[in-house]
Order: sequence, then structure tokens, then C-alpha cells
Amino acid sequence: TVRPSPVARPEAIGALHAQVLIVGAEALALSDDAGARFVHRPRPRALARVRDVAFVGKGTLLLAGDAADDGFALMRSEDAGRSWRGVLLPRRLDQIAAIAVGHDGVVVAVPVDAFDGAVRSADGGRTFEPLPPGTLAEGAVIATATGFLTGSAQGAVVGVDAVAPRLGLAVPLHAVVYTHPQVAVGVGQTEGLYRSLDGGRVWQPVMVGRGVRFWDVARIAEHAVMAVGDGVLWRSDDAGARWDQRPLPSSCQARWVRFDADGRRGTVGCADGALLESIDGGLDWRVGASPPARLHPVAWWQGKRWALSVDGRLFSDASGAFVAIPSPLVRPVDLIAGPDGLSVLSAAGERALLSDPAVGWRALPQRLGVHAPRDARAHAPLAGGAALVLTEHQIVRVGPDAAPQPIAPAADGLRLTGDGGLLLLDAQRTSLLEAR
Repeated sequence: TVRPSPVARPEAIGALHAQVLIVGAEALALSDDAGARFVHRPRPRALARVRDVAFVGKGTLLLAGDAADDGFALMRSEDAGRSWRGVLLPRRLDQIAAIAVGHDGVVVAVPVDAFDGAVRSADGGRTFEPLPPGTLAEGAVIATATGFLTGSAQGAVVGVDAVAPRLGLAVPLHAVVYTHPQVAVGVGQTEGLYRSLDGGRVWQPVMVGRGVRFWDVARIAEHAVMAVGDGVLWRSDDAGARWDQRPLPSSCQARWVRFDADGRRGTVGCADGALLESIDGGLDWRVGASPPARLHPVAWWQGKRWALSVDGRLFSDASGAFVAIPSPLVRPVDLIAGPDGLSVLSAAGERALLSDPAVGWRALPQRLGVHAPRDARAHAPLAGGAALVLTEHQIVRVGPDAAPQPIAPAADGLRLTGDGGLLLLDAQRTSLLEAR
């Protein structure tokens, strides 16, 4: 039976049981009764061309093809095509030839060019990880009862297991930033950039900047991040999938980078104590005014820079120059802008909070008890006056209304994940503690 197409210039068609999806150049048509009737949905513009479609389940759809400018090669909808989001992939893919859904929601996406590398998802297309480099899959893929079959660059048929191996590394990371509760970018303890698409459980190396010693990474805005290292600045606008190197205005051996909440103004600290400044989101940098002391990473709060020097003095930024301010604590060791304001931590585990500059600093009462933090090194402020404090021997949760609670052994650093988890950074590996 020949029927007129429900969309003009159809590009791709897919079906699962009685569900049918037809993608046209301008719209989508979706049917729940084997094509007897269709409803129309707008076509996502992040795809310049749709090459393949797939159903993950009832109402969950995947579109794959050629990414438009600043678009995505893979899109996912969980509401029967009413809304779409781009899927971040572990490597840059601008053209996906085919996708297939197999055992327990495992998805394999195969590129047009085998050397771009196929990717696989074990969670229904939410997050992906690369197939082993030797697979060289390209062109087409189908699901079988036990896995997948796909073509290869050599013209052979390649089998892909249904159960995705975990390809992540026990990576020791020096610094990590989250652009989304599930998306993070990290710099290695010794070299390289890494990326996680599952909240920090599995990390994949990024194939840029290999052999470079990176020291820090910071979020600019949305999914834009910047990594700094010995004589280099690298910027990514898609959470670490693609990177561009930015020129340095001096011989700065960059050690840290921070941006304000708007992502416009940024500061880089150099190994010799000099500062670089940007007012355009890190696109261009200039040498800033000489600071009065060597500074730890600055904290941006209320549109202003605040800083702690390596010798334990506090400074605030007044019209581009740092001026000393009285410290509310003896031997401050860490300064962070948290959910309740500007938080400072002392080596004895005492904390003070600046929520209103007109009122000034206030000490945070907390029942230290037997687990009093001593030799405190860093902290992560939480809402309501609580904080996670990193000490010499353990990580302790402290707060004004509860006794300190040890939650983990000591590490070199700690990062909050954005969804209640805690990432521990040390010289051996990176560990994720998930919220219970």
C-alpha cells in the first residue's frame, strides 16, 4: 500500500512495535498505531541532517546525523518529541551515520568516518563512552540478540558486545570543575585533561594537551571551561569535548584560574605571583596590577575579588588593586564563596562567614567535640552554615547545630559534585562518594 508521507522531504524513519517516527526536513511525525495516524512535532535545529532514528522505550527517542553549527550530532527526547536536548559525547563527533538500541537499553552510535570512533551507552543514551580504539566501526549498526553488528573501515563485519565495559581510569586528578551534575572536566596530577559524563564515576582522557602539565580548571559559564598549565591556556565551550588553545600575554606559568559569576571577568595566577586578567570571558588576557603578596586562587563574590595570601593575609579588590583587610580568624588557610556568602577557614578548624559587608564577618559556632578539625587545609561550604572540612587525617562535616561527623579519610582535595556527592582527589586515584 502506498501512502503519502506525513512530512515533506523525509530523511529518516524508525519503528518500535507500533511506534513509528518519520523525520522530515522541517518537522517530525510520530505514530502510536503503526502509522494509521500521526502527530507532528517541530524538528530540532541542532541537527543539520538526520541520518538515523531509534526508540529507547515508550516516548524516548534518539536522532542522529550531522551537527549544525554549534549543534549536536545526537539528540534525545524523553517526552515523545515535544522537547529535545543535545547529548554530550566523550569525543568530538560531527557526523553519526547510524544508531541501534539493544540489550537492556544499551545504545551504539557509529560515525560516518571510522577514525572518529564509535561510542556506546549503557543507560539508554543519556551518557556515552568510547568503544575501544581498534574497533574502527563505521557506516551502519544493527542490534542482535547478543550484541551489535557494524561495518568497519576494512570492509569487515565487527561484533560489539551488548554489555559495555567500563573504560574509565583510576585517574589521580589535581582539580575538577562541574558544568552539570553529571558532566565534569578534570586536570591530571601529572599531565593531561580528563572528562566524565556520569558525575565522576568514570573518567576518559581528552585527546588534546597530551604531555602538558595542567594545574587548574574553572567554569566560565554554561558548559564553557578553561584549563591552565605551564605556559598554556585551553578553552572549551562544550564541557571539554572540543578545545582551543588561547595565547598568553606573557611567560606566565599559570597555576590557577577563576571567573566571576557572569563568566566575563577572569583572573589567572602565575607561579611567580603575577596575575593575568580578562574582561571578555577568557578570550583575551592582559597582565594585571602587581598584587601585594602571592595569592591563593581568588574568590569572586558580589562582583568583587577576594583573596587569601600564602602568608595568611586577607585582601579585597578595590578598583583593580588588592588592599589588605582585617582577618576575622587567626591563621586563615582557605577562602571560598559559598551558598551563604564568603567563608573563611582557619588552621584550627574555626570558620567565619561574610554574608553582608555592611554587617561584617561573624564567627560560626559549631560543636567541635572529640572530632574537632585540627590542621585544617580546605573546606567546601554548604547551605545553612555547614561545611565539609578537609584536615590532616579525615574529612569532617561541621555545622552550627550538630556535632562534627567524620565522613571520609583525608585526601589532597575535595570537590562537591552538584547533586549531593563528594569527589575526593589524591595522588593515587579519584574517588566519588555519592549522597545517601
